[in-house]
Amino acid sequence: MNESKLFEEIRSGNIGSIEALYAGYRTSFLKWGKGQFQSNQHDLEDAWQETVIVFFEQVKTGKLITPPANLKTYLFAIGKHKLLNAHRKIKKMELRTLFDHEVEDDFDRIVHEESTWEHKMKGVQIAFAELSEKCRDHLIKRYYLRHTLEEIQKSENFGSVNVVSASISRCLKSLKQLIRSKSQIGVI
Repeated sequence: MNESKLFEEIRSGNIGSIEALYAGYRTSFLKWGKGQFQSNQHDLEDAWQETVIVFFEQVKTGKLITPPANLKTYLFAIGKHKLLNAHRKIKKMELRTLFDHEVEDDFDRIVHEESTWEHKMKGVQIAFAELSEKCRDHLIKRYYLRHTLEEIQKSENFGSVNVVSASISRCLKSLKQLIRSKSQIGVI
């Protein structure tokens, strides 16, 4: 195949010469591409078709005025870029898919942790409701309202801060026992 003559025929719009170009280098491109890129047959066929189209458009628009020194090398360079772009897209999709799976796994874990946390908090609320009113009052003042032991001592007329501390300690112990017992029977 005379490459210069083929180039001139393509430039003049001879469709038969495009078909000859397509068929003439197709097999060697597919073999070369498979060895260089380990691409599947479909991707190689697509790349070759796009290569011929790009070459034809370059010639028809005047972007390529003179025939390349080696037409086969020129075509394979275009094809190489087509295959590289296809591989980049595949890699991006694989990374995106991998990222999506990691996000889904994280989301599932977070949802599970939140539902477990909510379940535990509901259990604490049930156990807390079963405490005596005095214990609930002490624990609310100390841990929710952040009162100091001295403030609780004064508001409740305790004899000393040690008595307040011991009372709060007993209330916490009772709360923990209620939580354990509820957990063991499956209420929480």
